[in-house]
Amino acid sequence: MTKFYKIENHELVREISSTLDARHKLRCDVQEIAEKLGFDGAGLQANNGESLGTWRCRGFYKIDGKQHTVDKKVWMHKGTGTVTDRGNVSQVHFYLPRKTNKKAFSEISKQLPIQFLKQYGMDDLLNKLCSRNWFFGGVTKLAEKDNIAVVRVSGDTEVINEFMIEIKESEYLSLQGK
Repeated sequence: MTKFYKIENHELVREISSTLDARHKLRCDVQEIAEKLGFDGAGLQANNGESLGTWRCRGFYKIDGKQHTVDKKVWMHKGTGTVTDRGNVSQVHFYLPRKTNKKAFSEISKQLPIQFLKQYGMDDLLNKLCSRNWFFGGVTKLAEKDNIAVVRVSGDTEVINEFMIEIKESEYLSLQGK
């Protein structure tokens, strides 16, 4: 079961906006560093399709066929996978910096705003909105526009924030400009 909510409390909306902006900036910074270091991108892995909750950077990647350009003295191959960019699915090879190359590892680590494979998330904020007591439930979409936050909650999830006002799906879509 999916329910829709809006939040008009200015403090909470500001916190949501700030958290979403910080998450977006961190993800963009990691992507930019990957490209600056000669990779095709950063393997940002989320725990669900909407990228809410925890996520991690599993390494930088090269699209299949380009992996021969990676300096194996600096980078260690950590596996293969797929990435989707604008609807295009590509096979990729993931790389992490070699810890045995202390100089290169130190230089790369200084540039990174996050550590590889460490979990990052918005749990503090999400836990203020709902009691996520069900594996497949919780906040599945969160957006802020014009000083109003809209929230989509799925599953058997208890809403615990008094500022969340239940609305119809049509109003939810309208508030997002859809």
